[in-house]
Amino acid sequence: MRFFLILLLSLVWQAAANANTAGFSYQQQPVPAWVTTSPTQQARPETSEPVSYLLVDEQINWLNTEPVAYSHIAMQANTRKGVEQASQYQVSFAPEYQQLTFHSIRLTRNGDTKEQLGIADIRLVQREQEHERQIYTGYVTAMVLLSDMQPGDRLDIQYSITGTNPIYGGKRSVYFPLNWSVAVQQLQLRVLSSAEKLAYYSNQAAVIPQQRKLGNHYEYRWQQSDIAAVKAEDNYPQWFMPYDFIEFNEFGRWQDVVAWAMPLYQFNEPLHSELQLLVKTWLAESRSQEDYVAKVVRYVQNDIRYFGIEIGLNSHQPFSPNTVFSRKYGDCKDKTTLMIALLAAGGIKAYPALVSSATRGQIQHRLPGPIAFDHVITYLPLNGQDYWLDGTRSQQYGTLEQKGRQYFQQALLIKEGVTTLTAIPMPSSVDGIIESEERYQLGAVGDPVMLKVAISYQQYEAESFRGMLDQHGLTEYASHLERVYQRQYPGADLVEHPVISDDKQSNQVQVVASFIIDNFWDENEPRQELSLFGDFLERFTQLPKNTRRKMPLYIEPNVRVQHRIHFDLASPIQWQLGDLQLEIDNSGFVYLRQVETSAYSITAVHHYQSKSDHITPEQALDFITAVKKVREAMYFTVVIDKTDPVPEILKDIRQRLSEMLKAAETP
Repeated sequence: MRFFLILLLSLVWQAAANANTAGFSYQQQPVPAWVTTSPTQQARPETSEPVSYLLVDEQINWLNTEPVAYSHIAMQANTRKGVEQASQYQVSFAPEYQQLTFHSIRLTRNGDTKEQLGIADIRLVQREQEHERQIYTGYVTAMVLLSDMQPGDRLDIQYSITGTNPIYGGKRSVYFPLNWSVAVQQLQLRVLSSAEKLAYYSNQAAVIPQQRKLGNHYEYRWQQSDIAAVKAEDNYPQWFMPYDFIEFNEFGRWQDVVAWAMPLYQFNEPLHSELQLLVKTWLAESRSQEDYVAKVVRYVQNDIRYFGIEIGLNSHQPFSPNTVFSRKYGDCKDKTTLMIALLAAGGIKAYPALVSSATRGQIQHRLPGPIAFDHVITYLPLNGQDYWLDGTRSQQYGTLEQKGRQYFQQALLIKEGVTTLTAIPMPSSVDGIIESEERYQLGAVGDPVMLKVAISYQQYEAESFRGMLDQHGLTEYASHLERVYQRQYPGADLVEHPVISDDKQSNQVQVVASFIIDNFWDENEPRQELSLFGDFLERFTQLPKNTRRKMPLYIEPNVRVQHRIHFDLASPIQWQLGDLQLEIDNSGFVYLRQVETSAYSITAVHHYQSKSDHITPEQALDFITAVKKVREAMYFTVVIDKTDPVPEILKDIRQRLSEMLKAAETP
């Protein structure tokens, strides 16, 4: 009987050795012999988390032509919500060059372990998580759906992914997180390599993997227990890494990455005839090389839409300039290649520059390798000036100097002889400007109020506004603007669609809108509040959720915002407001409030300008205190008396007219 059971299980395993769903496949095989098992602990009974993560075991085998990445994840569901999380496990892989193999899916309940691999519902679906960024990677997700899982059950899942992107030319890189947003009781990382001195880097100096020789190869291992959860604070800068990590790779030096990348950006085919005609036209129209460059940048940014097909080799290999032109779409590397080709056709030499939008200047601490970068721009040295041009930025106008400002901080130039990173100067002047004015015309008490709004978006803010308008259209924007003012004045209605003027030469967009506000006056009160709110500063003066911080706090850099509110009054008022001028100067920003009055008007101006791109944890409390003061200063009102404060001479005239009317009525 026992022999029959073993035979039956063996037949089940073989029958399911290759599974296919939705046109994609995975395999089922035993755990490879090179893997070392790691004993795991039981979940601590006092845990209050929905899921206890007992083991994260990641092992990499670089000894063969095709690398293998093995994973063993163990967890225990503690609550019903935990069951929902643990019973739906996902694994992503690239079927074009990778093979997914499941080794075991075990469910343990009250000490009784049962293999679920043969009965688990495993679906392979192609879900593009990068779709919102207009990038198609071809990744497939294996969804492991377990039935009859209950609180207290333990899940152990073991699988491997074989293969790597051939674009790397046989050189391997791997990145391991060392902590997560949840606690992990045990971690094991292991790399097998033929290299005696395999390059590695961790952002924690104390992390030094153990090395030992195993026959003719080497093992690098890091083990750790009782890893606390990292509670990431809100709104930290993009370049800040809240989690610890370690990475290994075989590239070695930055010049090795340059040597790897240079062939990817070399195309010898002649430009498409239509492109040649464009180049000829642009050269004829241009008064200088800078003028020609501006035309090229404008074309690549606005006429080639952003969409990336990043499958296999094309994760890093751009398509040819002619292909990009014919398709009229491309990702960052495609746009860079087309831009460089068009510049070359005009006699101007430019180069690809690998950058990181995530780590920015922190890239200098990473190991040299392709995975350190996530973006490509164009480096253009021209007439003694350096320009860093991003083909993926649309609606970017203004001067070439403005187009060449970037915030990536470090770049690797794909150019012969380059051996190190190149610094990209951070913009030192204001790069985004918003200037707004609200002008209220008050008539007699009870009459509708006229409101004219004028908004100026300049430089980067103009680009953002153009992009918004291009996506949503004028009608939707008009409805949005009307809703904004109706939140403050429910009786506010747009008189007509906003008038939008776009001065592309100065990179400035002007919006003018007129409203009529019914029910402005509070007829039940003898006094009326006039709101002098600096609403346009709201976006830049948000309070963080985490006030006692261990992580830096992001500030939008190089921004200047001015919001002017003006009320024209029908009757004179003797203002007795005191001194309302205010200045709040902080390491992150400066805020100014100015209030001016005349007999028939009152004007408030709120001014904000950022001074940095982040606040350190040590500066956070002072910064947050300053932001609170700004928010109090932004939202203030003045109160006017609605009784008619007309000068005495006007009262005499009214009295005489009244007496004359009475005399006329007397028989």
